[in-house]
Amino acid sequence: MKAWADSFIVRPMGDELLVYDLRTQQVTSLNPVAARVWRDHVDIDLGNRPDVEIDDPDSVETALDLLRRANLIPPLPVPPRRPRREGDNRRSFIRRFFSGAAAATASTTLAPTVISIVAPSPAEAATATCTSAAQCNGQLCTSGHCVACTGNAQCGVGKVCVSGRCQTGCTTNSNCTPPTGTCNTALHVCVGCLTNSQCSGATPICTSGTCTACTSSTQCSNGLLCISGSCVAFSGCTSNSQCSGVLPFCNLSTNSCVECLSNGNCEDAFFPVCIGNQCADNSG
Repeated sequence: MKAWADSFIVRPMGDELLVYDLRTQQVTSLNPVAARVWRDHVDIDLGNRPDVEIDDPDSVETALDLLRRANLIPPLPVPPRRPRREGDNRRSFIRRFFSGAAAATASTTLAPTVISIVAPSPAEAATATCTSAAQCNGQLCTSGHCVACTGNAQCGVGKVCVSGRCQTGCTTNSNCTPPTGTCNTALHVCVGCLTNSQCSGATPICTSGTCTACTSSTQCSNGLLCISGSCVAFSGCTSNSQCSGVLPFCNLSTNSCVECLSNGNCEDAFFPVCIGNQCADNSG
């Protein structure tokens, strides 16, 4: 029954097992007896959940009835014209259950219980759930919903009210202190910066809420160049295109235009060697 078992999401809750039916949005609670019978009947993996030993065939019969009514096991087939095989009938399952069941870790005299509710649709969940605070177990009733807060004053020091819940965070810069003195109001967290204008000096670029050094001149504004991690005004060169004439090459170490960077830049046969960014003879 693998295909049938794939229709369910299973979660343990204490001694009980919650089963969510993806087809009907129904949530069903199974006590240990019902969970054991359901597992063996549909062949579903419940992990390391401990088994209970069931020594009463009537309990298995009752569990099967309750599970079928909750639509957790397939309905009984229409009786065929030919005699059914022994392995197909309900009594056969019960006989197998008691003769070949997995080893148990505890015995029980519990009667099986199967309780189902239908999970609300999104539209239903959005409808009013309260009319007064008396229905909200210590919370507030606002717009038909129970909420923990309607404003920051109800949340205490260091917390803010976001969507009716108190959470640690900020709503304005006044909630923050340096070096994270700016409030990211979208995330309600204090950060070092939101824009480059809040950064300067050796860390001029705002990256993920932190002022950092620049890595490229494209990060700098107003024609500034990124040199040694800082955006600075500079009249030197950053590429050969900024150099010409007798000094056609840019030495990026000094950001200055020079005659040569390597021997290959020296085309005069009398001065074929580049020494100190100048073409010289090779006489030594």
